[in-house]
This record gives sequence, structure tokens and C-alpha cells, in this order.
Amino acid sequence: MLSLLSSALLLSSLASAEIDCKHIVKDKREFDLSKLDGKHSVHYIRSDLPGEPGVHNTTFTTDLCHPLKDTGCPQGSRICASTYLNNDSDPFSAIPIAMLRPTDNRYLEPKWTLLSKSDANADAGKEGLRLEIGGGQDPPTGRYGKKQKAFIEFLCDPEVEGDDADKEEGKLRRREGDDDADVEDDGTDKGEGKKMDEGRSLQFVSYTPAVDEDLMVLRLEWKTKHACQSKKDSGDDKPSDHWGFFTWFLIIVFLLIASYLIFGAWLNYNRYGARGWDLLPHGDAVRDVPYLLKDFGRRIASSIQGGGSRGGYSAV
Repeated sequence: MLSLLSSALLLSSLASAEIDCKHIVKDKREFDLSKLDGKHSVHYIRSDLPGEPGVHNTTFTTDLCHPLKDTGCPQGSRICASTYLNNDSDPFSAIPIAMLRPTDNRYLEPKWTLLSKSDANADAGKEGLRLEIGGGQDPPTGRYGKKQKAFIEFLCDPEVEGDDADKEEGKLRRREGDDDADVEDDGTDKGEGKKMDEGRSLQFVSYTPAVDEDLMVLRLEWKTKHACQSKKDSGDDKPSDHWGFFTWFLIIVFLLIASYLIFGAWLNYNRYGARGWDLLPHGDAVRDVPYLLKDFGRRIASSIQGGGSRGGYSAV
């Protein structure tokens, strides 16, 4: 019984830790990011780091819908940072940024944020989703590695599909041997990086230590039309800008009745010096309304209870 319970708990935790790319729901908004399935990469090049001469090309590869393969990161990784030195074809380091590996107590723990409902000033005017995901560490094995986390902003762009194929552009650049000149001519200080994916839908933003936590944070931006809210969704929580015909009809009827009563009361006061109920036009009929309603209610109750088969006559 205990083993069955533990298995059920494990399955439920795995289900909550996974990402269903086809059916993402946040604040009653539904998104389908399944078109972004597959391996996608961005590149970040740094030159002459302190104590580490040469050109370091870090390739951040992600596949949110399925585990990555052939990246050098452990099995179950969803985001992998592979660093190549100079023109080497094999990475000298591979760090899992996000991974799902329950046997090592590593979980993605995905958290979605709707940018249009975010309180952050930096999100003002943005439309789309932000994904917070983790589970990785450096080094990948052991208990005391530096934890890793990633924030991916899926930004709405109606003109961009966002499914750029991974064409291994970073490796092609390394083989061309132009990276040293590119970095040095960029005008940045030694050790600073250069982004190599201008114009693509997936962009590298930063990979820096967190301010108040002992972890590294990767930030990416991903422009895609699949992060746009549909017109139906975007209007769910907004009041209608136009009143319907029935609303206007009720308002007009109310104003007509109020005008009639006010004008009638003024006329009765000036012509007859009326007071109280006598001010109202047809005051006798108005005073009889409560009694008429009471009598109507009795008739309804009597008809519901029924009078048997006596045709309304009572037994003697």
C-alpha cells in the first residue's frame, strides 16, 4: 500500500513538473507553443577572460517540449550551456541550466507569468509569457554545485513564427576562424561578450549570478506569434465599450416613468395643494399596488397547492 502511494505521489509530481507545450493555461488564457518544439540554440562569445585566454563560445541550447540529446549535458536536460574554446568542435564544459531528473531530486518546476498582468515596470506594454524554469547545477553531478535557473520571455510578434531551426550556426562561425577579430573589433572591454544571433527570433539576453541568491540566471527572449493572445481571450476581462439595446430600453423607460411622476406631483401640488400620497398621479392605484401583489401571491400559492378534484369547492 505504501509503495502504491509513493508511486502515485511520484507520478503526480512528474506530471506537475513537466511542460505541456500544446496546452499552457495562465490566468484563463490558453497558449499553444508546440510549434516551437525542437532544438534551438543561441550563442554568446567572450574573449580573454581572466585566467582563461582564448575565445569562449557558449551555446545555449533549449528544447522545452522534450529532453535534449547530443549536447553533452546529462539526460533529462531541457536547457544546456555548452562552451567551446577557440575552434574546438567538442565542448570543454556542459552545464545543465534546466533539467528533469527525479532520481537526483532535480525538477523543472515551471512557473508561467502573463506579461500583460505583471506588476513589474519592465513588463509594461509587453504581451506574451514568461517562463521560469530550473533544476540544473554546475557541476552537473554532486550535491553542492551552483544552482542554475532560466527565464524565457515569449514575446508576441504577429509576423514571426519563432521556429528557427538549429543550423549549428555557432560551429560554422568557429570553423571560419573569424571570431577573434569579431570580438576584438566590437569595441567592448576584454572579457565582455558578443551576441551572435542578431535577427533571429530567439535571443540571448544575459547569463549572470543572481543578486541575492547563490545561483546563475540565464535570460532569453523569444519572439513568436504563438505568444499572442487571441481577440477572444484578450477581451474576456474587459468590460464592453457599448451598451446593448435592452440596457438602453430600460434606461429610457425608467426616465419616462420618473419624468411622468415628477411632473404629475408638481402639477397636483400647484393645482390642488396636494400632500403626501396625493401628490402622485393616480395615487389611489399606487396605494393599492401592495394589496394587489399580496392577492396575486395568494392566488399563485393556491394554484400550486391545488384544489383536488372538487373544482374549487370545499367539503362540507
